[in-house]
Amino acid sequence: MQELFRWYVEKRESHDVEIAADLHLRLAQVHPFIDGNGRVCRLVMNLHLIQHGYPLTIIRAANIQRTHYYHALAAADESGDAAPFRAFIVARVFESLQRYQEVLG
Repeated sequence: MQELFRWYVEKRESHDVEIAADLHLRLAQVHPFIDGNGRVCRLVMNLHLIQHGYPLTIIRAANIQRTHYYHALAAADESGDAAPFRAFIVARVFESLQRYQEVLG
């Protein structure tokens, strides 16, 4: 966990959405809890996003989105390449921004 916090402090020059995705991914790899790791990862990701002016970003369980989420996480773990997972998170953030824009008119 200390390495994760050190990385987080040093990663400040990257784009905030990329940092949020990587933070989620890295915390999932640490897997610090017996249960609830995914929920905590999504909460931490959203905390970072909200702190930097982005809306709450939801990964829906009711449709195929959650399956894509798990596949992107597994692919990043297996290959060591975070790009597909980052792309997935970027798409979810974009969807959230679009929803907010629609509501605000």
